[in-house]
Amino acid sequence: GRFTRRSSKERISQALLHLGEKERNGILAEAGLVAIDCQFCGQHYRFTRGDIQQLFDESPPVLH
Repeated sequence: GRFTRRSSKERISQALLHLGEKERNGILAEAGLVAIDCQFCGQHYRFTRGDIQQLFDESPPVLH
């Protein structure tokens, strides 16, 4: 199948949302951002603390 960059970014966004808050904050504390390479398209994504906050603001809460 073909993956567009949009769907890849959405997939990565979902992965970030499912990542535990403690882990995510740990990465942000160390690096100041979360950098992810998409295994589907090879695109490199960088999420700052603000980007991640925006993801949570736009997404319904994930139930665990």
